[in-house]
Amino acid sequence: EVEHYLTQENHKEKALIYSNMFGVCNGFTQGDIHCDKSKKEEFKMLNPHHAGVESMVTYSLDGTILATKDNADVFYDLNNILNLNSGNLKKARQSAIDVARGLLIKKHPIKQWTKALIQKEIDAWKSKNEKGQYRQFCQIAIWFWEEQMKRKRYPAK
Repeated sequence: EVEHYLTQENHKEKALIYSNMFGVCNGFTQGDIHCDKSKKEEFKMLNPHHAGVESMVTYSLDGTILATKDNADVFYDLNNILNLNSGNLKKARQSAIDVARGLLIKKHPIKQWTKALIQKEIDAWKSKNEKGQYRQFCQIAIWFWEEQMKRKRYPAK
């Protein structure tokens, strides 16, 4: 679906300006309303058109999406405007981590993991499928594997 960065209500003149639009999911996850369906006001900080917006957010293992720094505006956008920490979204993100781990465990027992194998998983989660789409919740899986790469427990090869 299409959402507007600056609300159509407050900026009617920008309703059809491409740079004010961006693609979003349908805004429903198992009864939870989020993204464009929960957005009633303008963002304080997050702007999907700005390069590096993803660097403003991070995750936790329980599926919570967080501001990378103690930034009240990013926190507000994530929780109050987009409702990205609704219960079902957190469960879906946690499930993506479980799927990511499960796929690698299926291919390689845990004691055989190396940074090279983990990098292959990161690359796989960053790539699009045959339809040109990313996997659902790929960003948290990528975050999880990048966090694993920081650990000293995995050999390089």
